[in-house]
Amino acid sequence: MKEGTFVATISITGNIFSGCVIGQGSFAEIGDAFSKARESAGNLSAAIGKLKTKIDIASIGTNIETSQEMVQTVQECEENKKGALSNAYQKLEKLIQDVGSVDFKVASKIRERKLDFYARYNYLEPDIERQRREEREKRNRSLKEKAIDMVVGAYEWAADKVDKVCTFCKEHWKEIVTVVVAIVVVVVCVVLTVVTGGIASAIFAGIAFGVGGQLISDVATSFMTGEFRVSSWQEYVGAGVGGAIGGAIGFAIGPEGAGIVGKFAADMIGNVINSGASTIVGQTLSNVTGGEYHSAGEIAANTIFNMGISALFTAGSEGLTKVANTIGNKFDVTFLRRLGDGFGSYTYAFDTQMKKLNGGFTKNISWKTVRNGAMWILQELDIPENIFRGTLKAYDIDEPKKIVNHIKERMVIPPVKIDIDIRIDFNINVNIRNNAVVAV
Repeated sequence: MKEGTFVATISITGNIFSGCVIGQGSFAEIGDAFSKARESAGNLSAAIGKLKTKIDIASIGTNIETSQEMVQTVQECEENKKGALSNAYQKLEKLIQDVGSVDFKVASKIRERKLDFYARYNYLEPDIERQRREEREKRNRSLKEKAIDMVVGAYEWAADKVDKVCTFCKEHWKEIVTVVVAIVVVVVCVVLTVVTGGIASAIFAGIAFGVGGQLISDVATSFMTGEFRVSSWQEYVGAGVGGAIGGAIGFAIGPEGAGIVGKFAADMIGNVINSGASTIVGQTLSNVTGGEYHSAGEIAANTIFNMGISALFTAGSEGLTKVANTIGNKFDVTFLRRLGDGFGSYTYAFDTQMKKLNGGFTKNISWKTVRNGAMWILQELDIPENIFRGTLKAYDIDEPKKIVNHIKERMVIPPVKIDIDIRIDFNINVNIRNNAVVAV
């Protein structure tokens, strides 16, 4: 071989067709061979290109035009081979796809004809074919039956749940209506509290928190008893009216009103009046409308009892809030530091923003304002107090009379039953003497 001559040899193997069956899989080796050949030609073309670059650099100082021309010829030849191989590879892929499609159609047609033939001449069907067909039919039938069972089961489950829901609604429709109306009242009054100001805002807030507190109490009762128990509509009306009265009086005598008393005293008086008015209005309305009857003495006792609970929880809430603020300031806990209604609290920030909104000084409500409002609502709902009231109601000790009866039942000594068994035995001995009967 002469110096400066480059020869590339590309061999394609695996291109012999053997057998008489041509399918999609018969071209696997041909495709691999074309792919390798195309890759080989590409690598060789790239190598020749690098060599040409080196020769071009060397030709600056040396006259090797002959070598350049030869390399150029070899490179063009390899490029042509690469193009031809790529074209052949693409046509081979198309051929494989066409053959595969035809192969699939032919196989499907043969299978269909075979099934038709065996269906007509079943006695000619081989045992192995019959077993496979039966297993396949059994498997398909099993899947179908499972699917049907699943659909039927889901339908029966849904129908059972719907039936239970309908039955529940039929049995408790009054309670459901009461709860829905109460929720609507709370939402509407909260909105009115935000968009109004002054004593009107305090009245709407009192209604919302009075009715909302009654809802919380009923949730606690239902949870403790495991039954769906809702207070009467008379009690909800009483809670709303009492909340409105308590809110108005607390605002009127507090720092935002006449300033007669401080914030804590205003809250205490407002909450106590709220509780007392709720009891009086609710139980009186129950008597008038044919609900549960309460005598005048019972109403008075229940009013004092509920006012005492409100006073106790209001004082306890104030004390716990101060403890939380102290801990929050000492350990820099923002959540605890901002509880209550003092300067910098969630309530103070929300109230300030609402005054700006109602006064036209701002038109935007940020997510922080929404958060502050949520914290204000959670604190004003008196959740611990209402949970306590619901627990008392669950155990049927939410009134002084019921508490007394409960204590009496626990203190009564059950009667002692004494069985006295008196048995008298008579023993008579009879002797016969001289034809006479003698009893001994």
